Amino acid sequence: MNTQGVIKTGEKMMNAGDKIMKQWRNARPDLDCSPMENMGRLRRCSDLLQRELDSTFNTFVMSD
Repeated sequence: MNTQGVIKTGEKMMNAGDKIMKQWRNARPDLDCSPMENMGRLRRCSDLLQRELDSTFNTFVMSD
């Protein structure tokens, strides 16, 4: 797996989800966005997994 979408800021590596959450925290510090953060990370994992499954299925002329 590669580090696509990862931004290095100082010692911390920020991915797209981190960047989005930082924007939300700056725009609306009064909101607890932690549920959205967890769901966003799960969605990202799902998208990456589906991409790999599609690639594998296409290689063997299969469909999901």
